[in-house]
Amino acid sequence: MYLKKINKLSALTVVLLLTGLLAKAQQQASPDLTGVWIYNAQKSNLESYPAFVFPKGLIVKTSRDSVFVSQVISYAEGKITANTQPQKYALDGKPSEVMVSDTTKARLSFKISADRKSATKNIRLFYTNKPDRVLRNTNDIWTLSEDGKALVLLFTDQVDGGKAYTVKGLFDRYN
Repeated sequence: MYLKKINKLSALTVVLLLTGLLAKAQQQASPDLTGVWIYNAQKSNLESYPAFVFPKGLIVKTSRDSVFVSQVISYAEGKITANTQPQKYALDGKPSEVMVSDTTKARLSFKISADRKSATKNIRLFYTNKPDRVLRNTNDIWTLSEDGKALVLLFTDQVDGGKAYTVKGLFDRYN
């Protein structure tokens, strides 16, 4: 009887240990987006929309189930002097909605790719009384370089059903 309990406890311990190891491996396999990323204009491509302006940088923090993204507004002499409040995205890819104004909402999503090498962020802006009419749709594909020192953003934007354009921004890891 005592031996049976020990065997069951051992089996349970092994299952819990394997579950923990698999969860840790999955986390490690995700792209390491956490950090401060500074925009590199020389390595970016705004050809399809020259007037587009990327933020001066991004501050990205990840938790087990979410990612928080702030935009760097002011960067001078190697120091961040101002940034926006962080926007939270769930990593499950399920959209969440936030009120932008009295008449508009934004639907946000962020999803890690199946190959764990990139992520897609989507923002759809729409009227609260006409949820089928998309005012603006932005889609960012975030890809981390093999060495983890650069983050490439392919940013596609379409405003009120007009022509979509795509620009490429490269951000260097600051820390």
